[in-house]
Amino acid sequence: MPRRIPKHHKDGVHPIGAYGKKDHVGIGAAEIALFAFLIIGILVTALAYYYVSRPAGLTYEMVGGEVHIIDYEGNDVSLVIPATREGRPVTRIREGVFEGNAAIESVTLGENLRTIDDRAFKDMENLDTVHLEDETALLEVGTDVFSGTPFDAAQDDDMFAFVGRVLYRVNEAHVDRNVSIPEETLAIAKEAFYDIDTIESVTFNPGLLFIGERAFARMNSLNVLSFETTIDLLVISREAFAYNAMLETIEAPIESPIERIGSDAFKDTPWRAMQDPEFYHFGNIRVEESRID
Repeated sequence: MPRRIPKHHKDGVHPIGAYGKKDHVGIGAAEIALFAFLIIGILVTALAYYYVSRPAGLTYEMVGGEVHIIDYEGNDVSLVIPATREGRPVTRIREGVFEGNAAIESVTLGENLRTIDDRAFKDMENLDTVHLEDETALLEVGTDVFSGTPFDAAQDDDMFAFVGRVLYRVNEAHVDRNVSIPEETLAIAKEAFYDIDTIESVTFNPGLLFIGERAFARMNSLNVLSFETTIDLLVISREAFAYNAMLETIEAPIESPIERIGSDAFKDTPWRAMQDPEFYHFGNIRVEESRID
């Protein structure tokens, strides 16, 4: 008897499962290995391109409409902080970004840089030059930003150390009992005068714009602050004049465009204790403690 051909084999069609057997179709181990190798190669190439193409080894973070520098890897001798990144202003260098770098000898700060956080350039043993493209832009400088650098050591014989127009350190060995802030000063850095016991009075220049956190805190002999009648001051940061047990007199400005007075700016001072617990007046400004940052 002739063998019967199943219907699904007619017309030369040989479907999977014919005669009770399965034809296995799939990817073998060699193909999987090749695919994985290709993917890894693509990733490695992409990462290499990123690290090679980013300017001067800088790593950025977008914060709102601004750009912050958060890391650096490289051996540049001369480093330039750009003014912009992808059309956005580079405004801040975060804490410790270049700390301990031994290669960099000079740094140029872009025209939009406004803030340098604590220890950003600390212990850079060869950093001797810092240039600002716009000296009026930089206002906020943290603690120990340039300590352990030739740039900082070169200012040891002066009463004050400056970066641009920011007074960032006081040389206590050269300071007088009665201090006048230099006319060119736009800002006073965080803790610039902190814990200096020899100063009894400070007179502020009318062009000063910014006073950093704890800039004049814990000065055991400080008893008088003198401001001009009209000043340009915009910001007094938190605890700027706090914990001064002798501070009784503040000759405050009659007119000023102050935008912000930080929390506890005059905490634990006799001057603050003489005013209302809920608010105080700084010149023509009424400051309510519950409404400040």
